[in-house]
Amino acid sequence: MHVTYPYLLIFNNKSIKTIFRILNFRNHLRWQWSSYILFLALLIPSILALNGHTYAGKSNKIEQYGITFTFQSHHQYGQFANGDYWVVGPVTITAIDPPMYVHNKGKKDETWRNGWEVNPKSRSVTGLSDRCSKYNKRIDLSLVPDLPYRATPGESIVKAVSRSKLYNADKDEITDRQCVNKAAVLTVVGEVPPNSGADVFRPPYVGTQKPFFRVGQIRKDLLPSLKPNSAISKSAPSFKSISSRFKKVQLDHTKDGALRRALYPTEHMPSYDPQRGKYALNGILRLFLDDPYEEKKAALIQMLQYGIDQYYIVLNGQSFERGGGHTMGRLLPMAFFSVLLGDQKARDNIASWKSRLDEHRRVQPSRFDKKMGLYGSIDQGPGQTIERYWKYLSENPQSNYTRYDPYGYIDGNMNKKHVDDYLPIIFPVMKGEVLAAHLMPELIAVFNSPPLFNFVERFAYSGLSARPDPCAPAESNWANYKITFGPDPNNKKMCILDPDLKYYASPTDFECKANAECGRLPSRHGNKKNAMNKSYVTNFQEAMWKAFYSSKRPQASKITDNAYSVPSTPKKKSKTVPSPPTDLQLRN
Repeated sequence: MHVTYPYLLIFNNKSIKTIFRILNFRNHLRWQWSSYILFLALLIPSILALNGHTYAGKSNKIEQYGITFTFQSHHQYGQFANGDYWVVGPVTITAIDPPMYVHNKGKKDETWRNGWEVNPKSRSVTGLSDRCSKYNKRIDLSLVPDLPYRATPGESIVKAVSRSKLYNADKDEITDRQCVNKAAVLTVVGEVPPNSGADVFRPPYVGTQKPFFRVGQIRKDLLPSLKPNSAISKSAPSFKSISSRFKKVQLDHTKDGALRRALYPTEHMPSYDPQRGKYALNGILRLFLDDPYEEKKAALIQMLQYGIDQYYIVLNGQSFERGGGHTMGRLLPMAFFSVLLGDQKARDNIASWKSRLDEHRRVQPSRFDKKMGLYGSIDQGPGQTIERYWKYLSENPQSNYTRYDPYGYIDGNMNKKHVDDYLPIIFPVMKGEVLAAHLMPELIAVFNSPPLFNFVERFAYSGLSARPDPCAPAESNWANYKITFGPDPNNKKMCILDPDLKYYASPTDFECKANAECGRLPSRHGNKKNAMNKSYVTNFQEAMWKAFYSSKRPQASKITDNAYSVPSTPKKKSKTVPSPPTDLQLRN
């Protein structure tokens, strides 16, 4: 920020004496005391001006991260608690540098760069940059206002700086997944915020709702204050590193998954959500240790700002319900914000967003008990039929398919030859979020997901669940589909039963014959216990789990090492297992 402050002068003893002679103060006060008073009177405003968080100056330019907003005239400005700038409007913006321009106009590799938007919305197009994502997504120029632009209070101006080379015309492809280097947010306000913004969080950069949350609202009393052991102390990240990582805006508002990832600024955030989730977990869990509040305050402000943005992104229409490894990790930052800033409406909304967050969509309730969780996505897009599910089991391709078990008995991410590669990638985030809620119980009601808690503990200590399961195993001979395996033609909600069942009384009351293995994938039971890709978990997170979760295992009373137990005696009178349907029955 380049502004000349009137107080930035260097005073020495001679200059101060000269001032006092002119003002004839020497006859009224002793020199020693009066010189101190005048020195402080001149120095304090300079310190406040340099701080930038408490002095509301005037300027016709604001610069942040190499991005400069130029105004037609001087306006009051300042910084919010997280460091982002505000300006009192209405204000006419005459230039935003680096300027937006078109590279190689009219040619095959024509590329618009350095775009900007006002109050971005959750949609599948962007005005921030061109040639984004592996699909070579083009910019929507209708989202970019003309300059000069008259910005009014309640507007967030989001400016992006594109990467230098976005598209290779010779190969007809983009050069990288990410198309933005950096971004900045300028918020237009109607009047100077309280304490010149120093005690106010930046309003969300998306949408038209611009609430002012105050730093003074933070419920410090709800933060855990855990004493670390040596393993935790050795691996704990510094508060400075947490603040630095989350200080710059984390763009996350675009609906199209590939485009959203392409707009992650390379200087702000990693390109893969499990990495983002890992850093968010590190930040929040670090705040749970017994450091003095003033030492953790700066990092806490940045983590809460992240949660505010994430919440309003979803509130304005965004969903993170499916996408391999690309959608996990938003639940905890949002819940953390809603609890610590005491926003009951946000808490209620987050608890109700069952269909909009991957943490809920990736774990489904068991048929035995709705509080027990099974892994598998409830929605994997068009074409994800029951037939495709059974073909995955029949053909055993070594590919990822995270659909849930449609019958609610086993984990849905596996066949005889392959277990979904995404589970070890996203499980560290799920595990860390459950740990955070265990340590800060106020988060549990906001999570509102008993199956998530149950699944995390079960997988951490017992691995995959593949029994008990009454369904007949898939066969390689597809001609037997709906005859000896697959969905029951007479009951769409049930499978054809395994002939090795001793009895079957109901979907939750059955038993396998002695020395037999029933179900679709009994050999998978207990596999992959606590499997985690090392790139997406930290020593700090694991040290925290071992110190503060393992010894208690709050779900242990609800599960066993076999995941679910079958009643030792039938609830109803035993029934023989029905024979597979005949060809005649199928035709009818």
